[in-house]
Amino acid sequence: MMKRHLPFLLAFAIFLLAADQACASSGLERFWVGFKNFWGRLFASLGGIVGIVLLTGVVAIFIITRGKWMK
Repeated sequence: MMKRHLPFLLAFAIFLLAADQACASSGLERFWVGFKNFWGRLFASLGGIVGIVLLTGVVAIFIITRGKWMK
């Protein structure tokens, strides 16, 4: 299953790198730098990581429990 998603993940990574270069040369530089700083600080803090993990778990449980009626 991972092999099927690999091209999409690679394309997304290339898109982010290209967007970084494009935004650095345009008027969107302040937004892009702020965006990267916000998410960088969030992932660097323990509270941010715990919050993201908890949010991911809640979404996953919601998807799993809502999908059972379809079987």
